[in-house]
Amino acid sequence: MLSVSRFLIVAMILSIAFLADQVSAAEGNERVIFLHHSTGRNLYNAGVPARFAEYNEEHGTSFAISEVNYPTNGYPWNNYPYDYWNLWVTVDGESNERQPACQPGNPNMECLDGLASQYNVIVFKHCYPGADVGAESTPSVSSARKTVENYKRQYRALRAEFAKYPNTIFIAWTLVPRRESATNEANAARAREFVDWVRDEWLTEVEGETYPNIRIFDYWGHATGDDNYLRDEYENGSSDSHPNALANSEIHGPFSQAIIDHLNSFNVEPDNEPPSVPTGLTAQAVSELEIRLQWQESTDNQVMAGYIVYRDGQEISRPRSNELLYNDGGLQVETSYSYTIASRDMAGNISAHAETVLATTLPAGSTPIEIPVVELGDLWRYFPGTVEPPASWRDLDFNDTSWLAGPSGFGYGDNDDATVLDMAGNYVSLYCRKSFTGNFAVASAMALTIDYDDGFVAYLNGVEIARANVSGEPGFSEPASEGHEAGTPVVYDLADHLDLINKGENILAVQGRNGAISSSDFSLAPSLIITGIVEPAFVADSDDDQDVDGYDLWNQSRQGINAEDLVLLAAGYGL
Repeated sequence: MLSVSRFLIVAMILSIAFLADQVSAAEGNERVIFLHHSTGRNLYNAGVPARFAEYNEEHGTSFAISEVNYPTNGYPWNNYPYDYWNLWVTVDGESNERQPACQPGNPNMECLDGLASQYNVIVFKHCYPGADVGAESTPSVSSARKTVENYKRQYRALRAEFAKYPNTIFIAWTLVPRRESATNEANAARAREFVDWVRDEWLTEVEGETYPNIRIFDYWGHATGDDNYLRDEYENGSSDSHPNALANSEIHGPFSQAIIDHLNSFNVEPDNEPPSVPTGLTAQAVSELEIRLQWQESTDNQVMAGYIVYRDGQEISRPRSNELLYNDGGLQVETSYSYTIASRDMAGNISAHAETVLATTLPAGSTPIEIPVVELGDLWRYFPGTVEPPASWRDLDFNDTSWLAGPSGFGYGDNDDATVLDMAGNYVSLYCRKSFTGNFAVASAMALTIDYDDGFVAYLNGVEIARANVSGEPGFSEPASEGHEAGTPVVYDLADHLDLINKGENILAVQGRNGAISSSDFSLAPSLIITGIVEPAFVADSDDDQDVDGYDLWNQSRQGINAEDLVLLAAGYGL
């Protein structure tokens, strides 16, 4: 039997504070969830629930553990470092907000905040194919390729995400080793390299930072011998690498005891302080049946859970902490409503209400339409990054008349660029500007579509709205931080930036970044669509003491118009 002394736990944090109406840690009622596939299920069924029941009877506690296949039911049967990053992490490699692939309310794809609101301890593991660690390529946190550097980037992102939930314990299994006949020496050695990094460096590599609620269960240490393969006595005799019944019988005990020890040693300070009151609440009608609310982010002394939206004094929704926008639909035509919101934290504290705002739905017949305000092939002003442009290059009032002009997309090397650049060997950055007119009574949606190689930052009227593979404020000579091949345009939902749209002139500014000055290609092809109610494009007022020869009517929406009911009137004249 393997001794508990071989069980290694290193401090690890995946913090999710539980709600006040949940079980109390001080009463020994903690709930544990074990996220796994087949290897974990086999170990769990070997005796983990029985060990918890035995401990509870001996010590008068009510520790509860349950398990679930995770992820599945809408997600591939993969639970490797990339997949937990993809499902849980809310920021990308450039510290931009991203939408995780999780599904709230789906137990097999539940989001991190949902898990943390239900459980005090979250245990997650990777199946044995995760130990097939291949040779290095260009590292990327968003790559599903199994390499040491990709794994490290994904674990660092998970570490940062876990740190947002200081009142929840997160326990990560080290990799499950493969049987010798199912892998090769190089892949197994790389798996061991990653395991050593997790055990020895993952939680200590940032000077001055500690992660008291992140823990590690060293399954690798239990299941391997002197080499980097599954122990011979743990092989099940078949062609796969599932550890056999002997392995499960010997490892489930240390695993169970480790969780119990963490529960007993982890202290949670009570949190009775509510989060800050939301500010900047606005309400705007976006159609005859819908009103859009937006507000500024609240803060909390521990962990924000989200917000509560009230219409006419009644609660109607609970958006998450990273959701600062709510569309209230199914309303009555041309009807006024009052709104307020409050913020809530993971301990169940609720703030005071924000100041009430009013909005009225639009009259009947007010239908939003999609308007491509910037289209592929439009004429842009652009500046090759051979020197640093003025800091105001992205602003609306910047004078770009001295810049070059050309249609989008921009690039070289792919034989598909409208404006071919002399970028190869000369510069790695390109600065572009495109003006457009916004004649919107109400804007309800906005989306940036961009095909790029290798990185970009986009601005609307001087404010950043999207970026990829560009870190901080790079100088003109700094390349993209990671590679990205063009060919599949990426769509960015910009609903949170509708307040940036001016009535009148606007400027979309984009800086593109190549991966290296010696790169064989570069691409940058942006377009912008705004959905909303368009104001009349032309209103004329003529004096009744002079003749009017005629009017030119311009349709700025670029949409077809039914002119059957068009009537032109001028004071003193019948037209």
